[in-house]
Amino acid sequence: MGAKKPNESMSKPMTEPNPEKIKRSRWLILAMLAVIIIPSIGALILFVGGWRPDSTKNYGELVVPARPLVNIQLQTLENKQIDETDLQRKWTLIYFATNSCGEDCQKNLYNLRQIHIAQGKNQPRIRRMLILADNSFRNSAVKIRMDYPDLTIVGGSKMAVRNFVEQFRLPAGSPLEDKGRVYIIDPLGNLMMSYPAGSDPTGIRKDLSRLLYVSHIG
Repeated sequence: MGAKKPNESMSKPMTEPNPEKIKRSRWLILAMLAVIIIPSIGALILFVGGWRPDSTKNYGELVVPARPLVNIQLQTLENKQIDETDLQRKWTLIYFATNSCGEDCQKNLYNLRQIHIAQGKNQPRIRRMLILADNSFRNSAVKIRMDYPDLTIVGGSKMAVRNFVEQFRLPAGSPLEDKGRVYIIDPLGNLMMSYPAGSDPTGIRKDLSRLLYVSHIG
């Protein structure tokens, strides 16, 4: 019998890795990673730095940076003490009554209730709060409570109310000057968005829906 031929595959010499090809492959991988990662890092840096594009989807005016509300010493109509922790855990729609809540005030309270109802299953994640800027019409707020039983109505001493009001001061003024504005407080207790008097309730509703959709808190 003739001798067996050696396995041809075994007889072929091993090909040495080409250093140039390995180097090119590594650079290609690094370039692909850079294309993916660098824009994300850049966007994160800009966001943390407070930059926002001019054409955002929100209807309201962002408060940048978001403003923590502190040292709150107010009371509900039932004399329950309200502090900063009571503005946490939920999204809060705040409206300031700077008089005895006339026609414009009543219209805003109605709109805020409809915005709340329109959130459907997310209603428990929201609260509405009316701030009485003057305790002299505290008694008239009892009727408001009858019309809006799920509305939290809050007042306090002149000093306590003044301290609270000033924390809402924006370029357009404080709530006592820039009347009729609606404010949104996030579940961490930060003032983060507002809407000037006469804002379209549909725009507020859509903004709130987006916040509830993307938020994992509150």
